[in-house]
Amino acid sequence: MKTKTLFVLPSYAPQPFITPIYPGGALLVATYIKKQGFEIVPLNLNMHSSRDMSDVLCEYITQYDINVLAVGGLYMDYMAIENILTVAKVTNPRITTIVGGGLVTCEPELIMDGIPAIDFGIIGEGEITTAELLATLEKDVTEQNLNDIDGLIYRDGATLIKTQPRAEIVDLDTLPYPPDYDSFQIFEQIDNLGITINDVPFRSAYIISSRSCPGKCTFCSLTSGRKYRQRSMSSIFAEIDILVEQYNITMLFMVDELFAQKRERVIEFCSRIEPYNLKWIIQIRADSKLNFDDFMLMKKCGCIQITFGAESMDDNVLKSMNKHTTAKQNEKMFYMLEQTGIAFSGSFIFGDVAETKETAEKTIAWWTKHQEIFNSSSQSSIAPLYLFPGSKLYQDACASGKISNPLEFIKQGCPLINISKLSDEEYNNLVLRLQQLKHNRFDESDPHQIIYNDVLNPTKYSFVCKSCGSHNTDCMYTLATRKQMCRNCCYLHTFNFIEYNKETISEGFRNLKSNGKLAVWGIGLLWKRLRDVTLLPCDYADITLIDQDKKKQGEHGDTFVYDSDVLKDEDFKTVIVTAPQNHFLNIKSFINDRYAHIEKVVDGNDIFRYI
Repeated sequence: MKTKTLFVLPSYAPQPFITPIYPGGALLVATYIKKQGFEIVPLNLNMHSSRDMSDVLCEYITQYDINVLAVGGLYMDYMAIENILTVAKVTNPRITTIVGGGLVTCEPELIMDGIPAIDFGIIGEGEITTAELLATLEKDVTEQNLNDIDGLIYRDGATLIKTQPRAEIVDLDTLPYPPDYDSFQIFEQIDNLGITINDVPFRSAYIISSRSCPGKCTFCSLTSGRKYRQRSMSSIFAEIDILVEQYNITMLFMVDELFAQKRERVIEFCSRIEPYNLKWIIQIRADSKLNFDDFMLMKKCGCIQITFGAESMDDNVLKSMNKHTTAKQNEKMFYMLEQTGIAFSGSFIFGDVAETKETAEKTIAWWTKHQEIFNSSSQSSIAPLYLFPGSKLYQDACASGKISNPLEFIKQGCPLINISKLSDEEYNNLVLRLQQLKHNRFDESDPHQIIYNDVLNPTKYSFVCKSCGSHNTDCMYTLATRKQMCRNCCYLHTFNFIEYNKETISEGFRNLKSNGKLAVWGIGLLWKRLRDVTLLPCDYADITLIDQDKKKQGEHGDTFVYDSDVLKDEDFKTVIVTAPQNHFLNIKSFINDRYAHIEKVVDGNDIFRYI
């Protein structure tokens, strides 16, 4: 048969990064198979957010006579992908479905068993495997032909067949850079966010300059092989030329943690990027061989931010993580970056298997004591460690029974699990403390900095940068107090959106309650701040609280927290989700799938829309 493939980009919650996110890997797969001559129909569901996903998919499948659907994603996309495939199979029971990305790569058999609507799974890099599969579908589908395609998992009746691993793509320059932004309306999607600097639309892009990593950090999940490969500078700058000339890009994010490991490569990049007058961001490691003069050269040539993962200030924990760095190297890198004046972001994660009360306290104490280096243009995140499917920590937790049901764990968005040496009570207290430390640091704010462009839609706002004077128009991603970075100079401003919008949020709560019984899902810091800042006791006394974390369930003072089964009561009409925003789509899909009587599932960050 002649294939006509609907290539779908799932909806995803926007994140507060200086560069708007989009799925670069999936775009490259779609571009590759299109270049190989296969007909694809692109569908970016983020461009149809005002419509029901089922209606959009049904319309596309029917209108374009689709016989193959391809989609990919990570663990947080599980429910969204399952729903996409379910709708596809209902619309056209004969449609062939292909799923790739980290979701399948990290747990092929588990995901195939969990989502029966998947016909073929792509394991590892997807470009060549997907193209070979489409070629086979167009000719003669036999077991032998399928078995000749490396990197594939498929169904033979009730049996799952996994072929030989796909060899890594050695020469990345052979891939079609840049990906097909136009067909998927990527920059139209970014422009719709309304982000501007001095009334000029802000446009940034990712440069995927390498694949994989030679390291074996225990918390990391590698989905593109084990061999580290880099693109040539000629390939990178050919892509940059197109991004600048065709898309008016003004900022680049170099996606490559090891980009700065070889000093010569950085020096060459600086010499070639300087004439473009672009701003750019890179990732480094604490053991990078770059010196102060190198960083100053990078600054001169447009580098405005550097990110790196410090992870811990305890050498035993770093060794346990297989990080191959030391606390001394972390500290040296922090101070060197602070002296350059380049904005930087360093992250710490807590809860490794070697973590104790003492090691956690050691890192927190260092972070607290050295706040002077996290100045007006730099920051450091502190957060609990998550177990990502495919990582060694995840695999060990499954083997030991810490994760007793891996499929349910993934469906729930990989919730926090204590694998450390702390007791559960100590661990829960640590998680809460990290949240408080993170947000307390941002308490100082100036409400007069914000100018709302539309009183009925405070997601859109403007501010004038204290440092460079640039007029930023931006969009609010989360109500939680946070830093907002000037997209021109990276100066950090602190905005307390809950405080600024408390009257609107309170009215939104009351309007949602008027439709029937109301539940709040996710009893974390966002809910507590919403409750304490915006609601009177009478406003939340009859709100039912839900959390899937069993340690949070039960009686807590004057409140009681239930599991999701309480929603079986058909008097419930609305659920407000105040869990971390990257879990919203999974939770919404979970609720829609199991509790059909629920009329509204509302992102807690969007309550003010219901006035």
